[in-house]
Amino acid sequence: MKKYFYIIIWILIIGSLYILNKGLFGLSEINTLINEYISLEKIYNISLVFAIIILINSFLNFLFQKLSKNSTKKSISTHMLPILNKVLKTIVWIFGIITIISNLGYDVKALLAGAGIGGLALALASQKTVANIFGAINVLINRPFEIGDKIKISTFEGEVIDIGFIYLRLKLEAGHIVLIPNETITSSAVENFSKKK
Repeated sequence: MKKYFYIIIWILIIGSLYILNKGLFGLSEINTLINEYISLEKIYNISLVFAIIILINSFLNFLFQKLSKNSTKKSISTHMLPILNKVLKTIVWIFGIITIISNLGYDVKALLAGAGIGGLALALASQKTVANIFGAINVLINRPFEIGDKIKISTFEGEVIDIGFIYLRLKLEAGHIVLIPNETITSSAVENFSKKK
């Protein structure tokens, strides 16, 4: 019920800003007066971007909740879906913020170019992290094993406890827990003892 309330509030805000911005219903004088101090068009555009972000994020929450309910408890996707949801929502927010900055009149390309050196250093530092994330996505798509399966990767053999976006947790026969980077999964042969032909 609270979600619908917020949606209605956003619709009213955006609708009111649209009416003011276009000067409808004889509000052209108020439009002119307000625009002397602040741009109604910019406020309307920014509010619209925020509304779209909230709408997309709400849809993602709904979608991932449905996917989570349809997944089994041992499924890798059950453990990774919340993380994937956060990653997608973060991407939505990044694009939203870039759009807002552009609407405020700033040159986004110039800002990105100015941050080029720092961005390059960050990209190099996060190269391993990106490789691990793609490794996790590869496991999610190809599903070479499930939680609870007994597998062998490289020199490690044990039971799959969990797999995140960075590491695979493997419980060895001796009882030790080993964290294996996900990029190792994509570059190594995986033997699954639990899967039968």
